[in-house]
Amino acid sequence: MNVSLPLLDFLAALSVALIVGGLFVLLTRRSGPVNGLLWLFLLILLATWAGGIWLRPFGPVVLGVHWFVFIVSGVVVVLLLSVSRVYRHYSGPRGRHDTLDMLEEMEKDRARKRAAYLSLGVLFWFLLAVLVTVILLRYLL
Repeated sequence: MNVSLPLLDFLAALSVALIVGGLFVLLTRRSGPVNGLLWLFLLILLATWAGGIWLRPFGPVVLGVHWFVFIVSGVVVVLLLSVSRVYRHYSGPRGRHDTLDMLEEMEKDRARKRAAYLSLGVLFWFLLAVLVTVILLRYLL
């Protein structure tokens, strides 16, 4: 195995992740602060890198790398992330009973969000650990 191969693979994944991740952020950006941008980029980078080194290489080799595999991996990851975005429409309360119902619903929604945040946090770290393990296994085996 060529010693510079992991570095070339990483650079290919990095450039693809920067491009597709940047496009994803620009196209789905809402007004306000951007939270979790580093973690989003890390997820895209590791998934692109793992997909690029584990999928069967195809397409022309440029600078010693099969770029199409990395591009396809990055695009698929960003498409999966974009599907997970949910847009909700808001309509305000129309009376006192609607306001009370809305406040009760908001409290239930806060509890669901806390549970979802905890679950997704655990899933995120597990996914990052799996991706790092898969990348290391590819180069060590």
